[in-house]
Amino acid sequence: MVGDAAYECTDWCLTPYPGRLGKGLTIEKDNYNFYQSQMRINIERTFGMLVKRFGILGRAQTSPLDHVSLAVAVCIKVHNECIKDSDFADDFDDSAMNTMDDHDQEEDGNTEVENTDHHDAGSRRDEVCNDIAAAGLSRPKNPKNK
Repeated sequence: MVGDAAYECTDWCLTPYPGRLGKGLTIEKDNYNFYQSQMRINIERTFGMLVKRFGILGRAQTSPLDHVSLAVAVCIKVHNECIKDSDFADDFDDSAMNTMDDHDQEEDGNTEVENTDHHDAGSRRDEVCNDIAAAGLSRPKNPKNK
């Protein structure tokens, strides 16, 4: 699972590294933050599509968690079948979801993250960071900084 800086970094919830590039954040950790942010954006966009198609997901749930999990799983399966059958929910307007989560993006393209590390639970995060570096992945160059 991925979470933003408001969540505690654990072995099951990967959060961004605190800091910003050049101020306590290495290039590898900045790259990790970029890809972790992209993952969160895609998850939020996907859930937005599901909420648009299945209004029940946009309301507060009072059912037990296992029932809510089942309902979400069923909605995902039905949604995927609709896509297979070329039912793309033509009335779905995803233009509002196509934008990046700009509130944590600085003008220079660096991701500013508040220091919220609660303890040293980031070993899994470090492992993912190292995998990104080993794969040679880096954040795309910001066109504003030519």
